[in-house]
Amino acid sequence: DAPPPAPPAPPPVPPAPPPLSQLVLECLHFFGCVYDPESHALGWSTAKGGRPVAVLVGRASSPGLATFALQPLLVLDPLDDANNAGKGCYRFCQVQALFRAALAAAASAAGDAADRAVASGQVGCAIDLGSLVTALMDASAGGEPAGDMPPPVAPGGA
Repeated sequence: DAPPPAPPAPPPVPPAPPPLSQLVLECLHFFGCVYDPESHALGWSTAKGGRPVAVLVGRASSPGLATFALQPLLVLDPLDDANNAGKGCYRFCQVQALFRAALAAAASAAGDAADRAVASGQVGCAIDLGSLVTALMDASAGGEPAGDMPPPVAPGGA
């Protein structure tokens, strides 16, 4: 008598998605510190299974984007390549400054991570996101964030 066949192996478990706090901090870092609207454009690609995926495009390396040369922010419309969804966005440098300030505020709220960044001369965009996410998650596990958080702003700035 032969032994019964082994049961099939269970399907692999997909990795857990990153915490929301990490995604927010990475977004603040990328658009506040890395993204340069004069040399970058946001576009779409359907190369991965036909599903649209956001991609970063170099303005200079894409001659078809010359039509948008005078528009300060270029976000290609996924439904219409001839439309710039970001054409009405001006003062993007102020938006970037706000993102950098939010990133610095998150570092301040993390307490120790901010102290280490300041002590080592790292400020603003040089903050280590991994340490910051860990510090924020540790702080939120205790119920109260470490450090002083600015008071919430009422809608309309009042």
